[in-house]
Amino acid sequence: MIASSSDSIASSDRSVSWRFVFFALLGIVVGGLFVARHFTQTAICERLQPGITRSDLVAALGQPRDSESRPDGELLYFSGGLGAAGPIHAIVDSTGHVAMLRCCEDCKSRWGNQ
Repeated sequence: MIASSSDSIASSDRSVSWRFVFFALLGIVVGGLFVARHFTQTAICERLQPGITRSDLVAALGQPRDSESRPDGELLYFSGGLGAAGPIHAIVDSTGHVAMLRCCEDCKSRWGNQ
């Protein structure tokens, strides 16, 4: 009887450890996908070249999370990358071209004159 109860405890310990391993691996995968998505946003922003259109910008970075009208065009805010200080900013002029792009809040303009 004692032997069977210790076998039961050992079996229970194994199932707990397998559950722990499963959920730990699941957390790593989900966390990795989150980090990759946000690092990718910043990397994509840094590769964009002057002369792109608003539709090209939205295709690269996704829909802006906010926008505001300004005298020099439309200011768009996109989600920034992980570790970036603030969102990605872009100004789209009246012709529909991106006049300024800033990939993080504390960065100088990536290009443009703002």
